Formats: sequence, C-alpha cells, structure tokens
Amino acid sequence: MVPQVELTAADVLAALERVAAGKDELPGFSWNYRAAALIERDPKLRQGIVDRLREPSCAYKVREFGVEMLVARSTTDIQAALRQVLGDPVVRADPSYWMLVNRLGNVQPPDDETIELTLSLRSSDPTTLRYAATATLGRQVATLIDRKRPAAAAKLVATLKSALKAE
Repeated sequence: MVPQVELTAADVLAALERVAAGKDELPGFSWNYRAAALIERDPKLRQGIVDRLREPSCAYKVREFGVEMLVARSTTDIQAALRQVLGDPVVRADPSYWMLVNRLGNVQPPDDETIELTLSLRSSDPTTLRYAATATLGRQVATLIDRKRPAAAAKLVATLKSALKAE
C-alpha cells in the first residue's frame, strides 16, 4: 500500500487552479476528504476557497469542485463557508447555481442556518432552483432523522408541507 502524502493549503489551491485551467481531472473522493480535513483545520485556506469561488470569473466546474471539498466535512465553520458561497449574488447568478444547491443535501448533518438557507431558496426563481431546494430539503429531513433529531425533522417537514400547500 502506498502511503498518502499529507496535503498542504498550496496543494488544495493549486488543484482549484488546475481545474480552472482545464488541465486536471477532478481528484477522487479520498483526495477530497483529505482536502476537506485540511480546510476544516485551516480558516485561512477555507476563506481563500470561499473568496475564489465568489469571483465573477470563476467557472462553474471550479465552484462545483470547491463546494464538493467543503461538503466532504460538514462542520459548523464549513457550513458557514458554504452559506457564504451560496449566498453570494455573483454565485447565485450562475445559470448552474441550482446544481450547487443540490450539494447542500450532502451536508451531514445540516445546521439550522443551512436549513434556513435551503428553505429561503424554495421561494426563488427559476423553477429549477425551487425544485433543487425542495429535493435538498427532503435529503436534509432524512439526514436529521438518521442523526436522531426527530423534532428538527418534524419541524422541517411541517414547514415544507405548508409551503407546498401554498403553491
């Protein structure tokens, strides 16, 4: 078995730039998870990724890669970083924004602020974004149930039912 080399912040940022340049295939799950562990420990790196993903010139593929790294570890700080990215008007203007919203369904477990962001997107246009937010809320309910938070899951289900009845 080949030992894994420890990643550095420079490695993670360089991977983003290789993706941006179209020079690299996306690394696999193991690499993403190790990168996410580093991002979790390094607030400066985390903010650097947030800033890069919020740049107007940032391509969707780079945003997708960055969000995937963040979602791999769902700490409170990382969820705050995800909300910074997904709440940014420049990112929201991306035609593929709804696909980034779908990634919130992989947050394990979502905190209250992340659920609130997803709920707020249910009232957004275009329709694809509303559908993505609704599907993501369903996955968040399942995660809350799995994580033994039935009261939070029930509250979210009630809110979602009410919103769906209003449509």
